[in-house]
Parts: sequence; C-alpha cells; structure tokens
Amino acid sequence: MIDRDVLSARTGILRNYDSIVREVGVLRTNLERLRADTGDDAEIGDAIRALQDALARDEGLIEDFKSRNALLQNSLAYFVVLNRNLEGQEQYQGQGQGRDFAGQIGRLAAAMLRLTLDTTSGSIAHVDAQLEVLLITSIATGNVVAAQPLLEHGRMLRDQLPATDALLRNLLSSPASGHMEAVQGLIEERAAAAGAAAGMFRYMLYIISVLLACMLVYLGAQLQARARALRFRANFEHTIAAISTRFLSSGSADLTSHVDLALSELAACIGADRAYFVDGRTAGVYQWSRNGVEPAPGWPERARLLAAAFERGDNGTIHVPAIRRIARATTGARAGREIDRGSGDAIDRMADAGLHAWLGVVSSNAECPGGILGFDALRPGPMTKWHDYGLFRMAFDTISAAVERDRLAREKERLEAGLQQARRMETVGALASGVAHNFNNIVGAILGYTEMARERVPPDSRLAGNLDEIRLAAERALALVDQILTFGRRGTSQRKLMRVRDLVDETASMLEASLPPRIELRIRDSSGDTRIPADPARLQQVLMNLAANAAQAMDGKGVVDIAIAGSSPRMRCGSGRTSWVRGVTQRSR
Repeated sequence: MIDRDVLSARTGILRNYDSIVREVGVLRTNLERLRADTGDDAEIGDAIRALQDALARDEGLIEDFKSRNALLQNSLAYFVVLNRNLEGQEQYQGQGQGRDFAGQIGRLAAAMLRLTLDTTSGSIAHVDAQLEVLLITSIATGNVVAAQPLLEHGRMLRDQLPATDALLRNLLSSPASGHMEAVQGLIEERAAAAGAAAGMFRYMLYIISVLLACMLVYLGAQLQARARALRFRANFEHTIAAISTRFLSSGSADLTSHVDLALSELAACIGADRAYFVDGRTAGVYQWSRNGVEPAPGWPERARLLAAAFERGDNGTIHVPAIRRIARATTGARAGREIDRGSGDAIDRMADAGLHAWLGVVSSNAECPGGILGFDALRPGPMTKWHDYGLFRMAFDTISAAVERDRLAREKERLEAGLQQARRMETVGALASGVAHNFNNIVGAILGYTEMARERVPPDSRLAGNLDEIRLAAERALALVDQILTFGRRGTSQRKLMRVRDLVDETASMLEASLPPRIELRIRDSSGDTRIPADPARLQQVLMNLAANAAQAMDGKGVVDIAIAGSSPRMRCGSGRTSWVRGVTQRSR
C-alpha cells in the first residue's frame, strides 16, 4: 500500500500524503503486535528486528521522497504555467525570432515531458541541450528576463526528476520485502509446526476422550459388578443368618433336614446343582441335589481326596471354574511340566464326573481334618463368577458348628447314659459282692463236708471219685465267687507277674459255664511260658467281655477261638456268614 501511494504521489495522482502517514503508522503498530505475539522466539525476533531496521530506513527514504516530490510537483506546476504563458504571448506570434523562441520553449517542454517519463542520462543530456538552446535563443531575442523563471524551474526539474526517481527506485528496491518474506516464512513455519502439534494434540485428545469413555464404561461395569456382589453378599449373609437361626432353634432330631435345607439354600444362591457337607469328626455325609440330578456315586468321599491335590486359597477355599476347558488346556501343559501333575489329574477326574465348576471349603481345624463343604455345577452358570470366599467359610463354620453342637449333645447324652450305667453297675457290683460272700460260705460248707466224707471212703472207690468231682466243682465255684468279688471290689489296680496260659485257662473255665451251649470255645497256645505284668482280675474281665461280645454277634451258634502267641493273646470268632466274621474280628481284637 505504501509503494502504491508513493508511485501515485510520484505521478501526481495522490495530492496529499495522509494515506502514507496512516499506512506507516499501521505498519509500526503491526510490527509491535507481531513482536508481542511472537514472544520469546529468538529467530523470529531477529528477523523482526532486521525488518524494523529496513522499514526505518524506508521511512527515512519516504520522508525524503515526500520533500523532493513536493518540490518537484511545485516546480513542474510552475514550469507548466510559465511554459503556457510564454507560448501564449501574442507579441511573439508572427515574428521570426518570436516563432523561434516559442518553438524552443515547446521543444524544452517536450524534452522535460520525456524526462518525467525517462530519467536516463540521454534524456538528461537532451534536457540540458534544450535549456542551453533556450538560453541562447532568449538572449538572441531579448527575452532573457521572461525566460529566466522557466530556465530556473527547468534546471530544478532537471535536477529533481532524476534524484526523485533514484530515491523512488531505492525505496522500491528496499530489502524490507525480503525481511518481510523471511518473517512470514518463519511465522508460517511456526504456524505449520503449531498446526501439526495442534493436530497431534487433537489426536491425543481424541484418544484420551476414547480412553476416558472406555474408563467410564469400565468403571460403570465395575460399579454394577460391585453392586451385584454387594447384593449377593447381603443375600448370602441373610441366608446364613436364617440357617443359623434354624439351627439354634431346632433339636437333634431335625438336624439332617435342616442341614439339607441349608445346602439347598446355599446352592440356590450360587447356582450349584449339587451340594454336600462331610463332617470331619464323625465322617457323616449330608447331600442335596437339584431336581433331576442324581448324586455322583461316591462323590463326596472322592471330593475330599481330590481337594488335597489343589492349593487352598483364602480361608481354605478351592474354586475350580470351567473344569472342562481347563482339562483340555492342561493336557499339553502337563506334558511340558507347566502344571502340577496332581492338580491336572484331579481336574481330569472332575471332568470325567461331569462337573463344569467346583467350589469347596476344606476344614482348617487341625483337630478335625477332612471336613468339607462342596458345591458342584453340572452346567455353565453364575457359580464360576463369585470370588467372595469368606462367605463360604462362614457357611462352612455355621453348618460345622451345628453338626458339632449336635454331636456334643449326643455325646453328652451318651456320657450321661454311661454315668447311669456306671451307677447301676456299681449297685450291681455291691449286690454281687454281698451275694458272693453268702455263696462263698455255702461253697465253703460244701467243700468242708466233701473233705470229711472223702476221708471216710476208700480212695479207689467210685464214691471217692464222685466226691473228688464235687470238690473240683466247688473249687471252680470258689474261683467264680472270687471273680464276682473282684468285679465288685473297688480300689486301685494291683499288678503282678502272671503266666498268660494260666489266666486264659481260668477264664475258659468261666466262659464254658457262661457261653451258650451251641457256641464252641477253642484255645490254641503257642506262647510257651510267657509271663506279663497285669491285674489278673481286670484282664480276665476284658477277655470275658470280648468273648461275650463275640458270642452275641454270632446269633447263638459258632466258634470262639482264643489264640495265644508271644506275650499278647488274640481272639477271633467265626460263623457261617463271612461278613459277620469280619466285623466281629475287628471288634474282638
């Protein structure tokens, strides 16, 4: 815009310089804004300073141009006016010398017009020649005074036109344009870099937005999962509380039904198809199965064995989800020793049993090992999604405490019954002691009279033999009375060194009198002269109790076989049925 207005002012189109002043002011303002906008960019700052220096030089040239151009325009205006006045003077018209003077003025005007358009040295030389010819002509015609102003302005125009055009060329060829292009290039480069950075930031913002959206979706899913877990935990705890209340308010007779109901409720909470509880103390088994699902043969016992192959998690729980998929995945892994062989075999056995998922809570009480609460899933379902194992430990403890409470109640009843039996036996023992003392007196009288009668008969007579038999029977009766007295006697055990064979023989004589007639008593001795320190009365009572139990187990017919080997007697009994023989043998020993 400045270059355009300068050229317009040079050609005389622009009559004032107000627009140039405004444009120079706008240029300064824009430079200051540009410097402020670029900030601390050293390279652009250097380019702007170079541009300011170039523009400061151009401002000086513009000021010089305005002064010279104003002078030039004034001189040109005066030259035109003087030329027109001289050419219009009538006094020169029609005269020879006047025509020469007027023609010379016209030629000077033409030369000056050419100089305004072309300020080269040829045009300048032509103007100088026309000025010289006009001067000579004015002298010759006597018009020096009239031509002097025209000559002065002509010489001024001759000097100002080339100088103004040179100044204009210098202004138009200013290096400010190059500096401006350099600044523009740097700004465009920075703008491109900023655009690329902005694009990258936009992509980053897009990615961050997507990630935030995904995170929000994930957090929403987690919140929903957490809410479902809290609802499940609340329902599970409510179920356990209801189970505990039923256990506390129920009696021993309702324990099995309540445990079955508890298993069904717990299985319904987690979507299991089978549930079972095995008591580690009594090996009692409680099972529940969904309608249409049969209990697996021998499965609770097998589950206890398979549980030992897995590593227990928190609170002694074991969770095996997606058993069939894990079984397929571990087939090759076990070959590469990546999975424990015991766990892999246990998973294969669970898959063979038709399980889809399994959850077990193993007893953590060292005094009662082997207890387990198990849940089987025969189809994909929610059982594979729960991980709050503390609740299952709570359920296990609740059922285990109820079963233990029932066991302790039964044990209490048994102990009370044993106490009553002991009291009755104490009474029986006191009664037996009294009867035995009286019977001992009677047997003593029989022995006394038998001895006196034996002395009065011949030794080899038949009557002497009968009296000997009476004496032996009375002695056995005395031994039996002594046993009765020993059974009823109170006090500490009195051990003494005794021969095992003698004790067995004495016990056999008592057993022959007490066993049913269809039960045969056999004694096999390979102990030799083995002697043991023992309380004869108590050990004899043990043998008699074992023989009595064996006789009761044989339905009144069979064989009680007492074998003596080494220093410890063994007893076994047999009958026509093998199952009874095996059971009695284990109890008799």
